[in-house]
Amino acid sequence: LLAAQDTFRAAVDRQRPLIDDVITDVLTNKRFDEIFTVEGKEQLRTQLRDRLNRAMPNRHVQRVMITDFVVQ
Repeated sequence: LLAAQDTFRAAVDRQRPLIDDVITDVLTNKRFDEIFTVEGKEQLRTQLRDRLNRAMPNRHVQRVMITDFVVQ
């Protein structure tokens, strides 16, 4: 299991620039009032998942978790 986790982490690390780009692109096109509510955050999760899956067809993102939320 450890080897599988290491392989997975390495694969994610290789995709990190693409992942960061997709997340940045989605978030910079959002207004605070669109993502402030519980429903807005759920829509954001869904949009991020869908965009990541389109950007990385060889991977399958099943769920996006928002662990920190800072608005400036």
